[in-house]
Amino acid sequence: MIADLLPQLVLNGLAVGALFALVAVSFMLIYSTAKFFHFTHASILTVTPFIAFFLIRYCRLPVALAAIVALGFAGLLGCLLEWTLYKPLRRRGSSALVLLIASIGSYTAILNILTMIFGNQTLKLRTWEATEGIPVLGARITPVQICTILTAIVLPCLLGIYLRFTRRGRELRAVASDPLLATICGVDSDRLILFCFFVGSAIVGAAGLLIAFDVDFFPNIGDNFLMMGIVAMIVGGARSVTWVAVTGFGLGLLQNLAALVIETKWHAPLAFAFLLLIVVVFRSPRFTNGLSEVS
Repeated sequence: MIADLLPQLVLNGLAVGALFALVAVSFMLIYSTAKFFHFTHASILTVTPFIAFFLIRYCRLPVALAAIVALGFAGLLGCLLEWTLYKPLRRRGSSALVLLIASIGSYTAILNILTMIFGNQTLKLRTWEATEGIPVLGARITPVQICTILTAIVLPCLLGIYLRFTRRGRELRAVASDPLLATICGVDSDRLILFCFFVGSAIVGAAGLLIAFDVDFFPNIGDNFLMMGIVAMIVGGARSVTWVAVTGFGLGLLQNLAALVIETKWHAPLAFAFLLLIVVVFRSPRFTNGLSEVS
């Protein structure tokens, strides 16, 4: 019986872990440069499929074009928050705690606006018939799940290459490692932070679209994925894109394989218990060092 369930649980775990990996990598990109927990990240994940839904339903745009426009909107929303909220606070010398509170406030405001416009109901972004999926090794996987897994492999690899081999990537690593020294050396840290907000928001928006194309979505859908993404970032270490992505995949596999022995309601507590174990036992300093290593 367990042997029959195992292939399906592994494939489901990889699909969910791919989403955790995308959220973790995008969150890490912003955290490493801006140096605070950007909780509005969850609302950007949520906003993206709602924008795509609006464009498809009311503007009659094709699905692909609506998705591209929604991703651009997600990136611009991240830039807007950085430009109008976080950057002025940083220039006033505000602490990371003040920035955190501001992000929680903007998160709440965005979710309330979404609720007022679309309501609390669950919506569907798919415009095609649901299928059983493609048979693979005794299990089934949908085309959207395949796309999700491939996206979570390709995007972190491209981001890692960009950070290691391009001039702007090296500047980003310098800002993540020591913002003051990077500024003294002539690096425009504000411009690079704005760039990270755009890219990170677009990546998490892609995760939101992939979630919505696979299952239905609602205003609070980003909360759990952000929490799991933060766990993956901390466990993987916030200076290695590769390790953060791998940890995201591992966390998804761990949660789904845990269904063999414990109830689903214990999956989130299990993830945070694993996080506490890593932090207490290993006390790794990698979390605070930024993107000083990229592999």
